[in-house]
Amino acid sequence: MAAYEKITTPILSDRRAEAHGQDSLFGGAFAPALEIDESVLRGPEFDQADLLRSEKEMLGQYVTDHPLLGIKDALAAQTDLELSEVSTLGDGDVVSVAGILTSVNRKYTKRGEPYALLRLEDLTGGVGVVCFPGIFDKAGDLITTDRVVVVKGRADLRGRELQLVALEVREPDLGVDGDPGRGHGNGHAGGEGGGFDEVVVDIPASACTTGLIAHLKQLLALHPGSMPVVLRLTDEGAATRLRVGDGWRVSGSPALLTELRRLVGHAE
Repeated sequence: MAAYEKITTPILSDRRAEAHGQDSLFGGAFAPALEIDESVLRGPEFDQADLLRSEKEMLGQYVTDHPLLGIKDALAAQTDLELSEVSTLGDGDVVSVAGILTSVNRKYTKRGEPYALLRLEDLTGGVGVVCFPGIFDKAGDLITTDRVVVVKGRADLRGRELQLVALEVREPDLGVDGDPGRGHGNGHAGGEGGGFDEVVVDIPASACTTGLIAHLKQLLALHPGSMPVVLRLTDEGAATRLRVGDGWRVSGSPALLTELRRLVGHAE
């Protein structure tokens, strides 16, 4: 993405010349393929969240991973069924389901009140969700594309296909390694004594590169709050705790903890 212009510009220039009937000095039927400086293709990969978001945007599906794979057990513990099973519901049935919001279409009622039509997907399927003004007003901050949410909804069979009318939209409790109810992050994020008064990020010392720290700063900046952050550098069984400055305090939300898992991985 950073260097695509270096690749496309000479190719586009050559194609425009061909379209106008112009041949280069070495043109014609024997023109060699344009050489590309492949050194521009080498560089740091996107962080996991950006990579998956780009894959979904360009290809319509996730390729290298899926945002729900690492938390599917935690979500299952907080839901009644997978989305592939919603077709078994009867009109008016109330269930809790979870997944990632793949589309959010905001609309307004005749009275000017905002509501939204959502597409919720998990690893098995998807369902449309109607979020009327009352619920939309309460959960507006959560209703964004690529957000993982739990939806309590009522099945509505009056349309051409089943949809859920949202009764509640909330963040899932992700916990540690899919264990709901425990406030931990990337393998470890929480108070040392079991409390949840700080976010502790375990990083192997060998993996603590400037690129990783830059991505970590970007992630922390997206989740501001009152909770202090501690980096715990591990090296052959030894651990060094480094307290991050107060300017990087975070919310400690499940969304942040999930992103930390993706960025740093699980602690041993």
